[in-house]
Amino acid sequence: TVNNKKVGRYPITYQVIDPSNNIATATSYIEVVDRIPPNIEKLKEVIVELGEEFNIRNFYKFTDDSGEYIDVILDDTNINYNKVGMYQFNIVAKDKSGNVTQHFDLLKIIYTKSPELVLFSNVLDIDVNDLDYETILKENIKHVSDKVDVLSIDNVFITHLININKLGKYQVEYKVKNSFNKEKTTIINVNILDRTKPN
Repeated sequence: TVNNKKVGRYPITYQVIDPSNNIATATSYIEVVDRIPPNIEKLKEVIVELGEEFNIRNFYKFTDDSGEYIDVILDDTNINYNKVGMYQFNIVAKDKSGNVTQHFDLLKIIYTKSPELVLFSNVLDIDVNDLDYETILKENIKHVSDKVDVLSIDNVFITHLININKLGKYQVEYKVKNSFNKEKTTIINVNILDRTKPN
């Protein structure tokens, strides 16, 4: 039986009978071929977060009339996955019969994440009248980093309403921002204490 939906070579047997009931048998072959290239269907805009993997099967559907496996090759030599921007790439889809479809498209690499800001402590105790308290606040910063910008402790803004001459509990805000206006904010508590023993 010839399956016209599957590529292959199928035998066809013929029988001829004459009036004397002599039978002659002959066999020939029908070859089913595939000349239709695979189809590439775009599912959504090609947008990838900076540094993340670009899996083309998340953005495209590949089908072939033969129903067989499709070999997909991504040419991403023009893409810098570590830099925000628009990049052209090429997809080649090839079926088992050698039919090829090419698709050119644009990949947009974006950055939506905030910088990383790590502090040593969320609560600080500082002595009243300690004029070096600004340094203490700054030294509470353990780590600052970002995937796009080179950030350091000096890029962190520290804001507060501390009156170093007055006992009490205060809040201090640490904020760092990258060039994409993505920011990370952390608020800690600071206790201004009198820890000096009386004479």
